[in-house]
Amino acid sequence: MKIAFFIEHISGGGAERVLTTLANLFSDHGHNCIMITTIKRDDEYFLNDRIKRYVTEPKGYNGNRLIGPFRRLYRLRKILKDESPDYLVSFLNRALYHGVLTTRGLRTKSVISVRNDPNFDYPNLWSRILAKSLLPLSEGAVFQTPDAQKWFPKKLQRKSAIIYNPIGTTFYNVNYFPQEKSVVAVGRLNFQKNFKFLINSFVKFQKTHKDWILHIYGEGEQMDTLQNLVNKLNAKDTISLGGRISNVPEVISKSAIYAMTSDFEGAPNALMEAMAVGMPCISSDCPCGGPRMLITNGENGFLYNVGNQEEFITKLSILAENESLRRDIGKEAKTKAQEFTAEKVYEAWYSFIKTL
Repeated sequence: MKIAFFIEHISGGGAERVLTTLANLFSDHGHNCIMITTIKRDDEYFLNDRIKRYVTEPKGYNGNRLIGPFRRLYRLRKILKDESPDYLVSFLNRALYHGVLTTRGLRTKSVISVRNDPNFDYPNLWSRILAKSLLPLSEGAVFQTPDAQKWFPKKLQRKSAIIYNPIGTTFYNVNYFPQEKSVVAVGRLNFQKNFKFLINSFVKFQKTHKDWILHIYGEGEQMDTLQNLVNKLNAKDTISLGGRISNVPEVISKSAIYAMTSDFEGAPNALMEAMAVGMPCISSDCPCGGPRMLITNGENGFLYNVGNQEEFITKLSILAENESLRRDIGKEAKTKAQEFTAEKVYEAWYSFIKTL
């Protein structure tokens, strides 16, 4: 099949990494693939040479703000007319609308993929009306969780599927081998990930577990805020903000416990990657249900209610105080992770698209 993928850019985010992974997988399986982005950045994820590339705003977001969106729609539709792909797979907010609108009247079928909690993506009445009326015009949709799927009208639910994110083989090829008593977390440093909760909670946890430390890796707008919080709590010796790292599997595998404290998520890539390594994980049971799909509480990880610091510290302490439990839970996590290998996710996407 000939398949086009569309997103704003392909750098620095979980959805962007998933889409480039999917494009590479489809290309590796012999499909004719096209990647279309609104803008181009220097730090883009790898895209193999067989994938044809288009950018609708090669000079970036310049010019009239009113004209710009219509220009991008026109350019995207022209690409689709010229290339005539069988399907256009669109990821993330505005790209979903563009994908639906530009394929009307063309042979190309629109497949949208909602990557986050719809209550966050569509927070007000107008955005909800627009999403629930326009997005069901697509020929198909892929969701990450049942909760996200149920948010949309039955019309869209009936032509949709729930599919995991693909996790790279590098995470499966690394095994959990803790070398220190540490908790580790990876993610963009923004309000959604709620690293403030993790830092404040760890400081309380550390009062009774003095030989434990915390590593947080990632970049984002809250870097200075979080560092100031660490300094204020006099925790510079036990909490480190390590910035962005390229060798994530090797780094996290050396810690004893993986923690995710997000207020909301789709299917969290970082948590899935830690499970693929075989790490014992503790996660917030956040909307829209991603961690709950991955973790069976007490068997292959621990869940706690969002914002409940006492529950988080209690479950973190249980893991910290029982090395054999950590290893058992880590093994179960790695077994669960076999469900979202790249090859299995490709097969799920391919099988679904063929039904449209």
